[in-house]
Amino acid sequence: MVARHADTSTVADQPTGTSDGASGDESPSLTHDQVAAALLTWIGGTAIVVLVTLGALAASAVTGVARVLLAVVATVSAVACGLLVLGGRSGWISRYRGQAVVTAISALLSVGGGALVAGTGSALQVVALVLAVTVAGAGLPEMRWFASAVGVAWAAGVTGSVGALVAGTASGVAWQDPVVGAVALAAATLVALAARTDRERALASLVAVHRQVDDESVRDQLTGAANRRGLEMVAVPMIENARRQGEAVHCLFIDLDGFRVVNEELGTAQGDQVLSCVAEALRASIRTTDVLARWAGDEFVVIGPGTGTSPLEMERRVRSRLASDPPVPLEVWKGRISVGSATLVPWDDGDLHSLLRRADQDMALRRSLRRHSTLPRRSDPSPGLPPPSGNPVQGKRDKSD
Repeated sequence: MVARHADTSTVADQPTGTSDGASGDESPSLTHDQVAAALLTWIGGTAIVVLVTLGALAASAVTGVARVLLAVVATVSAVACGLLVLGGRSGWISRYRGQAVVTAISALLSVGGGALVAGTGSALQVVALVLAVTVAGAGLPEMRWFASAVGVAWAAGVTGSVGALVAGTASGVAWQDPVVGAVALAAATLVALAARTDRERALASLVAVHRQVDDESVRDQLTGAANRRGLEMVAVPMIENARRQGEAVHCLFIDLDGFRVVNEELGTAQGDQVLSCVAEALRASIRTTDVLARWAGDEFVVIGPGTGTSPLEMERRVRSRLASDPPVPLEVWKGRISVGSATLVPWDDGDLHSLLRRADQDMALRRSLRRHSTLPRRSDPSPGLPPPSGNPVQGKRDKSD
């Protein structure tokens, strides 16, 4: 049980990126959201400065209505970029929509730059388009978002250049300016594509190395399930994200009943076989969005989004799978487990440690009620047959049996 293990305090003590400090001598590390917010601030701030500067230069280069229109376009685009940056910093823009925000900033740069090119006919205004492509290469790892942002930049550049040529027939706009702008935009596209490709290769190599190094540190070597460190690495961000999305997180705490008898009568090798079979049965009984971890000894934990599977149903699934192919003789161990559950709702300020503690307490309570029940026990399911009807709580052995 959670209360029996002294090192469970590390779950609550580890920094998660939302606390104000760190535990002991450890320094808090930046979370994915903090890094994304910093990158978004840098990109948005640069976009605002460029739009305002180019807008001021364009307004000084033309007169009349064109000056007002170009100033309005530059100002509106800069304000929109600022709102997107503020939205990302305040948290109402989820990390999963971060690429859409960066694409929107790139599009604002493209539209503003295209309008300035059309209004002034100056190749200098292509700076906004070049920056838009650069932003796409720096902040959009997925090809669909990168291609969309670059496509908008090129469309705005071509439209602006054509508009400048048409409107500039009487004002002396030379054909060389659009050509210079196109060459600059093409060079920026090639550089952004090369940078993005190089970054993808570097990230893929880094991920492969980390997986190879961390596999043993986050996986239980016997069962293949996550260990405590692996559970924390997955469950803590899961809880944080679920709270932002207004969703619940469920936890199942599983303990094997009478497992000590297996080690005493058959040896630890057979005990390891039982643990591996139970892990496989649990893995086949949970959803793909759930994470399975070996907590300690003969205790397992399942954590996932939503309300999850009920304890009684999980007991039935695992018992049925074990009965169809018993890892040890049934007269030694009948494949019985005890399961407790807990749910962390969005408005609950609990953390992973409190969620585990609640599920462990619920498991202990269910086992105690079953042990003191005066109702007759029901028999275990026979291999190949469906579980019998009736109260699934009955027929459970106490762990000390």
